[in-house]
Amino acid sequence: GIRNKWFPSHILMQKLVAAGINVFPSEDAEKYVSISVKDEELESSVYEQMALASSAFAFSWSRWNADCGEKRQIVRAAENMTDEPVDEDVWKNYSCESRK
Repeated sequence: GIRNKWFPSHILMQKLVAAGINVFPSEDAEKYVSISVKDEELESSVYEQMALASSAFAFSWSRWNADCGEKRQIVRAAENMTDEPVDEDVWKNYSCESRK
């Protein structure tokens, strides 16, 4: 089994797919979800900052992200230093833009 064990991400993905759980769609993702085209450099930078802050913040999908255009990214975040779910009134939306 895979419970209570650590795996490199590519091995975990292989084990999950082998078990019939594919939560990592790739080529055919656009068939199942709407995809917002974003500036690649901005998106990478935002994801890097989210990773750095992930020990103190929870992040979520923002419905505004799809409508804000390619040069802006809307991130929904809430400070969360516990294992408890975040209260709905704590979430805030943050607008991220490139400085170019």
